[in-house]
Amino acid sequence: MNEALLSSKNLSWCTPADFFAELDREFHFDLDPAATDKSAKCARYFTPADDGLKMDWGGESRVL
Repeated sequence: MNEALLSSKNLSWCTPADFFAELDREFHFDLDPAATDKSAKCARYFTPADDGLKMDWGGESRVL
C-alpha cells in the first residue's frame, strides 16, 4: 500500500459537497452508511457508533 495514501492517522473523511451534489442529481442517494452527524449527506445515515456494516439497510437501493 502506498504510504502517502495513509499519511494521516485519522481515516475519517467525507465526500466533497460539490462532488456529492453532482452524483446525487443522477442517483438520488437515500442512505449514507458511513457518516457523522456533521458529515451526513443523506437524511438517513449511520455513524461509526452505529457501525453501518452491521445495520439493516432496509433494501435501500441508492447508497452513497
